[in-house]
Amino acid sequence: MYRTYLLMSTVFATLLALMVVVFCFFVDPYNLYPSLNFYENEQEADLFYHLRLHKPYAMEALKPDHLIVGSSRSARLPPDSLAANDEQSYNAALPGVTLREIRLLVEHAQAIKPLKSVLIGIDYYMFRQGYSSISAHFEAARLRKIQPTIKQNLAHYFQRFEDNWKSLLSVDALINAWETLYVKVESQRNYKSDGTWEANVDGPKRGTWLFSMLVKQKYQDFTQKTDQLDMAELNALLKFCDDHDIQAWVLISPLHASVMNSVNMAGQWPQYIDWQRQVIQVSSTYSNSARVFALENSPNLVLEAIDQDSRFFLDGVHYTSQAGRQIMACLAGSDCDSTINLATLNNTNSTPYLDAVTGIMENYRHSNARDFARVQKWLDLSAQAGR
Repeated sequence: MYRTYLLMSTVFATLLALMVVVFCFFVDPYNLYPSLNFYENEQEADLFYHLRLHKPYAMEALKPDHLIVGSSRSARLPPDSLAANDEQSYNAALPGVTLREIRLLVEHAQAIKPLKSVLIGIDYYMFRQGYSSISAHFEAARLRKIQPTIKQNLAHYFQRFEDNWKSLLSVDALINAWETLYVKVESQRNYKSDGTWEANVDGPKRGTWLFSMLVKQKYQDFTQKTDQLDMAELNALLKFCDDHDIQAWVLISPLHASVMNSVNMAGQWPQYIDWQRQVIQVSSTYSNSARVFALENSPNLVLEAIDQDSRFFLDGVHYTSQAGRQIMACLAGSDCDSTINLATLNNTNSTPYLDAVTGIMENYRHSNARDFARVQKWLDLSAQAGR
């Protein structure tokens, strides 16, 4: 009796586990098996919190020749303009990514297939001391190495086994698969197969509300965190690209003038400018393989009025998909919008460029007096014109 009960329980548990595996495999909530294409989701899962799981596998499936890496600010840069007709390209941008994670992603792509170019979207926060390490949700063992040790190989295969286990036979995978299939909740973001994504933000949340949130956030960020900058990881990344004949394009992600002024009001504008200068100096060491691009010296963009129909900026920090296409067109050297002043920076021309950016920031109170007053009100600094 006991043996029969045990046998029946084992068979039931095995069948239940098999059903969960089959269900999760066909629904594929983390989009890890897109090439199998068994099931076409009517609505996509929100991959935002699973991008560090999804993107390394997507890169293996695509085998890109050209790669875009960076934070969520680089997520709207379409990579197709980097590739020729017979080449593949992919945007591997991750929210809150660190420079060390970026370097590991570039090595992962290089181990899959030798890269021809990589576009690196950089942000000030990446260079704060103590922020260069790997985040808690980033599994380095998931990524391939060019010359792995035995220990690294074992860790890699174990991580792959764990990824498959968790994506097919776990409570989280079952819940996410169920929600993807049956819970008709509109995703907050749109994801594309080239790795780009953008937020679904319309109505009252678009424009003034989002700008106010980011202005406050950056002010707090620069007020509370004034530590020294660390260029070691950028140097290691550019050296890796130089050693492997990868053309590296470093894009200094632009800020809207409202956010620039919040940095200035926090008393950190000189440090923000010095950060860009240091990036240019480090990149100039690898002048044969690295180039630095910036576009904050574009008055029509950074001085754009804050409203619901902003063409370039979504919130003062992240730009729209339309702006992403325009930036990539300029980088590719084709049909560059006249409103974009894309500067190629080096040690010779960096000072005039940075002086011009400072001038645009300082002139914001006059050229956009209404929006400048908004910034002061949001920061409760109406009695100040800056610090």
